[in-house]
Amino acid sequence: MSVCLILHFDGSCYPNPGGRASYGWHIDVEHAGSSTDRLADGHGAVTDNPTSNNIAEWRGLEAGLRWLSCWRSPVEHLTIVGDSQLVLNQLRGDWRCKKAHLGKLRDTCQKILSEAGWEWTATWVPREQNAEADALAAIG
Repeated sequence: MSVCLILHFDGSCYPNPGGRASYGWHIDVEHAGSSTDRLADGHGAVTDNPTSNNIAEWRGLEAGLRWLSCWRSPVEHLTIVGDSQLVLNQLRGDWRCKKAHLGKLRDTCQKILSEAGWEWTATWVPREQNAEADALAAIG
């Protein structure tokens, strides 16, 4: 049986750029109707040098995708949710990457999605609707 999943991600860097950066993510299973159950979550420190909020956002998405790529159940649809318009628009190909280091992070995430073969969409939400991933990023 395949499932519909929602991957929320976030990143943080303070001060931005060049400060301490971290990320957080969580994956929920979507049930018929509007209820969800938590499948997994994670957080971590960003080790890129230099750091920025954009790098932290990409690292959060990458970490969630990498965890999910090891999950062995079929995925019917993946909805990627975040509060970074830059990351989501670059991931979808709506915006180009002007900075090579961000392009490499985008390419990594797109490769994971492509190799997994999942049907996916990427949706922007205001920061207030991404509070759980934000809280995980603060732990990072």
